Amino acid sequence: MRVKHIAKLIGVVGIVVFCLIKPSFAIVVSDNLSNNNHVVIPPSAFDMVGKLPGTAGGVTTGVLIDPWHVLTVKHAVKNYSSGTFVLNLTDGEHTYSWSEKSLHPTADLAVLTLATSTGLSGYPLYDLSNEFHKDIIMVGYGVSGVGAPDKNNYPKGVTDRFGYNIVDGIATDENGIKYLASDFDDNGSDVMMADGDSGGPSFIDVGGTYYIAGIHHGVTDNDDDGIYPEYGDLGYDVRVSEYRDWISQQVPEPITILLFATGLGLIRKRNHLI
Repeated sequence: MRVKHIAKLIGVVGIVVFCLIKPSFAIVVSDNLSNNNHVVIPPSAFDMVGKLPGTAGGVTTGVLIDPWHVLTVKHAVKNYSSGTFVLNLTDGEHTYSWSEKSLHPTADLAVLTLATSTGLSGYPLYDLSNEFHKDIIMVGYGVSGVGAPDKNNYPKGVTDRFGYNIVDGIATDENGIKYLASDFDDNGSDVMMADGDSGGPSFIDVGGTYYIAGIHHGVTDNDDDGIYPEYGDLGYDVRVSEYRDWISQQVPEPITILLFATGLGLIRKRNHLI
């Protein structure tokens, strides 16, 4: 796996952030998109990541945690009573309806219950507290581009993309919500969440099994130019392990969730959702 040797945030598990967090977009990359090396083509390890059409901003992303349940962000679905979840599989698109949802009372997390089973296992949740400096794989249906969002050429909701980054810190906002934080480096290998990627997963690969470590929440706009993400901006995933008890209560059978390690950082400004 690729290892990011130098990061802007080093030396401590917790980080302090003073910038506003914006809503996240589709996967934006730091290399050349023309070779499609970030496109998820079934069959793949990421086929159980799907899109949620007609949700906040027009489309967001979700990920299966078992055959009947989708984990996503609360800000994507809180204003909707029903919808669909779409998976792109080897034989084409499969659409599943949902009309039941559970919203976490504080964290930006939601669990959707599908009306019919997908027949797929879903992904396990990461069960260790060592995310700091781990490689992660970000997946989502958001806007893409090279170095910045390019919604005209790479619109959200069309293509599922993936790519690599690293967990640069464990952050806490003013409400005590825990996040995995990653920065976007101009190094030819980093990717970053963008518009439409909200609710998508960041995976940690353990022996060839992909575990959900984070759910895409938002990004910063460090230079306040209204364009995000760009190089130097930070992306935030809700730290799934922190909410293991709540997630387990939303599904009929227990699922494996990692133990939580206390984050040390503080996000001082209000989050901007992606």
